[in-house]
Amino acid sequence: MRWLLLLLVLLSGSAWACELIMGYRTTQRPPFIAGAPDNTGLYKELYETAAAKMGCQLTIIRSSKSRILAKLESGDIDFYPGLTPTSERAQYVHFFPNGLVDGYMGISHLDLADITHHAQLSGKTLLIAKGGPKLVSDDLDVIIKQPPELSVAMAAEMIDQQKADFYMYNFTSLIEFMKHNKHLNIKLHRQCCGEFQPMQLGFSLKSELIKTTPNNQLRVRYPYNNQQLEGESKALQLKKALAEMKQDGTTAGIFYKHFNYPMPRLTPNNQQVD
Repeated sequence: MRWLLLLLVLLSGSAWACELIMGYRTTQRPPFIAGAPDNTGLYKELYETAAAKMGCQLTIIRSSKSRILAKLESGDIDFYPGLTPTSERAQYVHFFPNGLVDGYMGISHLDLADITHHAQLSGKTLLIAKGGPKLVSDDLDVIIKQPPELSVAMAAEMIDQQKADFYMYNFTSLIEFMKHNKHLNIKLHRQCCGEFQPMQLGFSLKSELIKTTPNNQLRVRYPYNNQQLEGESKALQLKKALAEMKQDGTTAGIFYKHFNYPMPRLTPNNQQVD
């Protein structure tokens, strides 16, 4: 399919030299991306900026997440913009940082003191989604509530009604929720839940835009990568463009524009360099 698109580009005399195909599920995840077919949001601005630095154009395809991951595995799309590394996914994608950060924050009712380490949660009631990570050690004396379904809005309502004390979740979802729900009697705990990590994108190992060579030394530092990007493939160019955008503050500026909140900094130990 890509060769046909490139032929049409050549016939039309378009200025862009390559096409990067990003895939994402149809549902919204504001402010990262709106619900399909609207692609506006942080991801679009971030990757369009990176693509322009490479002389490329970004194309976004939306479908169910299972279909998008299948297309990622087959190479019909090039990358997924923010993908949690797993050993299964590492069989068909190469992970590298997109310049954003990933991690957890917490919410509680207003009278709970600022939480900076998990031991402060002893004796408290924690909300955890069914099948979700516990995020605290098993020997911590806490009460766990696991409703059949649990969204950020549901957790906030339970905490507001004093039915629970604390809820940990992805920090971007929490700050976006807090931005639009200032009427609730809840507070955000920014330093509660461990260090922030580099967010990863997943680039298809079957994409025509990637070249790799085996490198088992990488697995020592990054357990889900045993391939090294090589040559001047578009995948390597994208990695370099995103790294430059992070370094010069472009990424932080895009993050602040969409979240109205400063992007958390990584500690020196969590700076991923390879």
